[in-house]
Amino acid sequence: MTMGVPIRITVSRRAFDMATGLCLLLIGAFVWREGVNMPPSFLDSEFGSGYLPSLAGGALVLLSCLLMLEASRDKTGGTAFVLDGDMRGPLFTCLALILFIANLALNFVPFYPAAALMIFCISVGLGGRTRREILIAAACAIVATGLSWVVFTRIFVVMIG
Repeated sequence: MTMGVPIRITVSRRAFDMATGLCLLLIGAFVWREGVNMPPSFLDSEFGSGYLPSLAGGALVLLSCLLMLEASRDKTGGTAFVLDGDMRGPLFTCLALILFIANLALNFVPFYPAAALMIFCISVGLGGRTRREILIAAACAIVATGLSWVVFTRIFVVMIG
């Protein structure tokens, strides 16, 4: 694969939905299992510290199964998307996602700065080419991460990373 030759990839809606459903099913099962295996904390309510992750993981498993069921019934065969030309943006986004997930497991960077960086990388990787778009991506990353921090540490009192 040379950089001078444009790449054209067409993905059917059915294949895209099935792949998305399978990925979300695996993520949901992992989240559910981790929630069930969470030890109790000193801030426990009557539900336990793993209640919300178990609930979210179970909901994700259910919704991903519904997505795959709907995709298996789809007979229209539409096109989900066409990647035509420069693949650097999607590849950069995939690399950033892999590094973010690895960071969650290995904890190189604290969660909130890593989340802000991930939001920024997705925004830039999937479309931020001009200076204005990059500044908007940075602002969105900071605001979204700041709001998440306020909601989870000040309102719900959940300690993340």
